[in-house]
Amino acid sequence: MMIVIWLDENFHFHQKRIYLHSIKKYWMQKSLIVFNDGFKPLGRLENLLNEARLSYYASDIFMEFGFSSVLDFQEAVQKTSKVLNMAKIPTTEHIRIIFRDQNHQIFQDWKLSHLAYHLIKINGTIDNQNVVDYQIKIFSLFEAAIKGN
Repeated sequence: MMIVIWLDENFHFHQKRIYLHSIKKYWMQKSLIVFNDGFKPLGRLENLLNEARLSYYASDIFMEFGFSSVLDFQEAVQKTSKVLNMAKIPTTEHIRIIFRDQNHQIFQDWKLSHLAYHLIKINGTIDNQNVVDYQIKIFSLFEAAIKGN
């Protein structure tokens, strides 16, 4: 018995136990990582895959959207975390606290997935005109997509 691990096109990770004689069927269909039964690489591999999905920095949104205070920005991050939790989406797969160095100063930042990046933009304070404009833009795109179908 072997453990076969592969990624689908959305970077979702799959695992299946198969007999050695049927591995050729899977090998031809997907890129595989094969382990002997009993080997548990999943924790480390899953962390690496999650890290690869986190391609944005929250500080970039802070600068791009001109948040007036760190407190307002942190509130947008907290709202995003709540949205993910309420949707039963693991927050750790979309938001990770990191520490960065800029001009010899260490500061806290967050690495974000594509989903979290946009949720933070939507969940900012409505006192920020950039947030309001983005909310309207997202709604307009959504409405156009519905009418187009």
